[in-house]
Amino acid sequence: MLLTKRAIWGAMAVLCAGLILAPAPAARAAHKAAQPFTLTDAAAAGDVTGVNALIAKRADLDARVPESGDTALIVAARSGYFPVVQTLLAAGAKTDARNANGYTALIFAAQNGRRAVVQALIAAHADVNARSNNGAVSLISAAAFGYPDVVKMLLAAHADANAKAGNGYTALILAAQNGFTQSVEALLAAHANVNLRADDGNTALRAASKKGYWGICRLLKDAGGKL
Repeated sequence: MLLTKRAIWGAMAVLCAGLILAPAPAARAAHKAAQPFTLTDAAAAGDVTGVNALIAKRADLDARVPESGDTALIVAARSGYFPVVQTLLAAGAKTDARNANGYTALIFAAQNGRRAVVQALIAAHADVNARSNNGAVSLISAAAFGYPDVVKMLLAAHADANAKAGNGYTALILAAQNGFTQSVEALLAAHANVNLRADDGNTALRAASKKGYWGICRLLKDAGGKL
């Protein structure tokens, strides 16, 4: 099939427009390099040297990533970059800054089992009972994901052993449901209420029995747990 002269000229025009409008690789690289390297960028990379350099230039310690609302401390705590966390805390970063979803550095650190970071944030007087928009708290997060050492740290720092998430689940119910015996033992030792019910009616004992965690069931029964 022969192309008309008009079709040929149209195709050439589109091709030329693409060549003119599409930035060359070197131009794209130059544009990227021109973007400012922020404190949250350095924190996300675990770049303590970069963090120190930006702090020396008086960077805003609590500047936020536009969409997520994360601060440099939140970013570093979530990833477990302990030296960066130490540096930011020493410089005066806000320990309890919240992102767009209400999560703090401590909630993220607990959720991801970052023990050294959790310890540093507790020492810096972070609020151990801070609550996210959906009801997540540090103790519940640590218990749900199976980090008994973090659970113990938070309980020692007076975290509320009976705090409830948005669905009514407590740290004890979640630890029992997920089979985390050491966390269950730590929560029982801290006198967590063994018979609190979630919104769906689950108690810790009921949740554990549904999953067949009989060792945990015995612990809960011995503590007065009921279905």
